[in-house]
Amino acid sequence: SSVRLQAIESLRELAGNTWGMIAHIQPLLEDSSSEVRTRAASTSLRVTKHDGAKNMLRQMAAMGETQERVDALHALGDWGDAEAFELICVELEDEGTPPIVRSAAATAIIRTDSIRSIEPLIRALSDFDTIVRESVAKALGQIGEPALKPIVNTLSDPLRERGALIVLDSDSKSQEPRDESTRLCFRDSRVVRRNGDRQAVVEVVGIR
Repeated sequence: SSVRLQAIESLRELAGNTWGMIAHIQPLLEDSSSEVRTRAASTSLRVTKHDGAKNMLRQMAAMGETQERVDALHALGDWGDAEAFELICVELEDEGTPPIVRSAAATAIIRTDSIRSIEPLIRALSDFDTIVRESVAKALGQIGEPALKPIVNTLSDPLRERGALIVLDSDSKSQEPRDESTRLCFRDSRVVRRNGDRQAVVEVVGIR
């Protein structure tokens, strides 16, 4: 499957978003590998409204086997399917689904609608699984400044405090907002939070 995945990426680079590329990718929608099928689907959907590919991804995300659901969620995020927001939200918040699926949903949802995803991600900070909380925190960190105030507000919520602190305490560059002023705000929030003063964090962020 790695060879076929590389072929899809090569077609993206060489052919771009063209109809000619679709003819080469179409057979891969029937591939035995769910990762290949979902990558082919998201690539096709970048070029045209391919109802078959769209329906396949949504069906796999909701009813597939665990790895199929993960691959489909990543593909929906890769495509940026705003219409799938509610479906991804359900996958994120259903604690009866495997943690790896919820983690994939956290990654995918911000690519469909980053601002709208803040609220369900904040709720998901209370997830019982550590890996899921870390994925949620990473997603919120990628959103940046719009998510900062809601994150700080959760410090008074015992169920979500631990997840909020993952965001504020993270030193990973991949979780830092791109905007410099927001990056500094996250940094200052971490500093005062480590001193145990939530009110100071609130003042740094500017919450009234």
